[in-house]
Amino acid sequence: MTEEEFLQYFGDLPPHNYFFYKPPFQLGMMPGSCTAVINFLDKNDVADWFERLHGVMLTDARGEEFVIEGDIMVNQQLPKIPVVERDELEGTIEETDEYQEFLDLWEDTDGVFKEPPVPFEVLQETMLREIDEKKAKDSKQEIKD
Repeated sequence: MTEEEFLQYFGDLPPHNYFFYKPPFQLGMMPGSCTAVINFLDKNDVADWFERLHGVMLTDARGEEFVIEGDIMVNQQLPKIPVVERDELEGTIEETDEYQEFLDLWEDTDGVFKEPPVPFEVLQETMLREIDEKKAKDSKQEIKD
């Protein structure tokens, strides 16, 4: 849901002096959640808005239904409008080779991995050895300092 879709869906906002919208972070087909922060000028508008918003069933473009959750937070200090820097890789996992390999493996196993590619005992021993090596390296560094 974009900011424009949010404003269109919920209509006119009551008088407010702060509005911030953060679009959802979506990972593949997993649904994301958006965030809208609004500072209303009249406390009665808060209750009306909450009743209008909380628990409403929303249908997205794919036809999936989601329940809207609203939270009321009391804070009269207006935050700075944050600069949302989006990662350029956000939303591109489906294009990566690693993800495609995972999907191929997932489809080949009918969604159930029978055995991990590396036995757990080997992974456990490797992790423990790496931890011991790091501790030894850190203790040598402390002695030098």
